[in-house]
Amino acid sequence: MGKKGFTIVEIMTVIVVLAILAAVSAAGYAGWRQSSARTELVNDLKAVSAAMDSFRTFHNGYPMALPDDYQKSDNVTTTLKYVSSNDFCLEATTRTSSDMRYIVKKTDNEPKEGSCSTPHAMNGESMTSVAGVVGLCQRVETIAGAPQVCVPVLQP
Repeated sequence: MGKKGFTIVEIMTVIVVLAILAAVSAAGYAGWRQSSARTELVNDLKAVSAAMDSFRTFHNGYPMALPDDYQKSDNVTTTLKYVSSNDFCLEATTRTSSDMRYIVKKTDNEPKEGSCSTPHAMNGESMTSVAGVVGLCQRVETIAGAPQVCVPVLQP
């Protein structure tokens, strides 16, 4: 009669199989985490872009700060980099993945990876800076209870 128990080969086989399963699970989790962070950034940028457009509709210009009705996600930091009479650029980063940076511009349809480029003044716009936001505005106007607005001069 043989002794009861497992051989060293059986034990090593079980350990190797468990290690392989752990490695596959860790890789899958990392990919899922990156994907969810990317989705969170894109969704936040779409929401703030819509809030910027809504603000422009009701106040005749883009705000020089993030609109009050924009509700950001807990892990996302959104920064308004520049605003002009007809354009803006927003950058967003996430605490989940420090190297991930997405932007959205009014002139683009969808958020994309990258950073806001340096804006250039056009059509009589002048450089203004309000709370760190570069504004290329034809006129900056203050509205009671709202952020300052980069107002376009309407052509007759």
